[in-house]
Amino acid sequence: MGTSSTTTSQVNCTTFPLKIQGGIKMNYVVKIESKNGINVVSSRVVAKELGKNHSDVLDSLNNILEKGDFRSLIIPSNYQVKGQKRNYKEYLLTKDGFTLYMFNIQGYNDFKMAYINEFNRMEQALKVGKQEKLPFSEIKPTTWRGVPVMEVSELEKLTGIDRCLIHTNLRKDKITLRHRDFLEYKEENSNNYYASASSVSLLFKEVVIWICKRYGVYEKYKDFIENYFRTDNRIECKVIDKPFNDKYYNEMYECMVKAYQFESQIEKIYEEQLLPLYNRIDKLNDLKRDTMLTPFYGMKYGNILGKNKK
Repeated sequence: MGTSSTTTSQVNCTTFPLKIQGGIKMNYVVKIESKNGINVVSSRVVAKELGKNHSDVLDSLNNILEKGDFRSLIIPSNYQVKGQKRNYKEYLLTKDGFTLYMFNIQGYNDFKMAYINEFNRMEQALKVGKQEKLPFSEIKPTTWRGVPVMEVSELEKLTGIDRCLIHTNLRKDKITLRHRDFLEYKEENSNNYYASASSVSLLFKEVVIWICKRYGVYEKYKDFIENYFRTDNRIECKVIDKPFNDKYYNEMYECMVKAYQFESQIEKIYEEQLLPLYNRIDKLNDLKRDTMLTPFYGMKYGNILGKNKK
């Protein structure tokens, strides 16, 4: 097989066993490449899997391009045959470009859906991949009086956002502990080492989310942030029975602890029960959208190409 002259790409191959007329099973090898961040399939692969001459597929694609500006869907490219210096023409088809081509030929519905499903799967995998999986087990979250907090220096280390920018944007939305408060914080987080530091700046969850969104990294670290600020099994083990000498303050403190424990239970239910359901609903909605759009693509492009709609 020839090699493409474009940027090196990652090839994803999946084999789908599909039924054809007469009950005979045939294996289609779904071969989709990722080039410059775009998932595409070569016109050569389409021709081979459909049993067509590549020149005939090129002619069909040329006819489509003559009817409208679809160069973002059907991308011109070149490839070389091993041992030859000559460049040969091919097209790289995006998901919509592939759909457009397939709606202009008869039959091959199983082949068509195999590729569309694989395009959808790769798109979903790309979305998931945007959330970087950080080594959470190696990072020890800190707390301030039982409440999860993140140090400014830790946020800088995790996200790469300069601490000066964080301080500038959060003059009023961060807590800076000094003197007795800082000593109390170090005692509460005795596993951390602070050397000769005389103060520490802390951020609550809402502030961390805000700064990450401001600098466009929230989606990348969303999972990590949610795990870092989980409150279950933290307050229970860090609570001081009677932190104040005053009875009234102690009663207030106990109420706050109970409130955080309830919040912890709510978060646990959301993350373990509701969030998987929401993710499942999102996937089903994506499938429903793609299913509904498929015939509209056919009608839209068929109309542009001068085909009669039934």
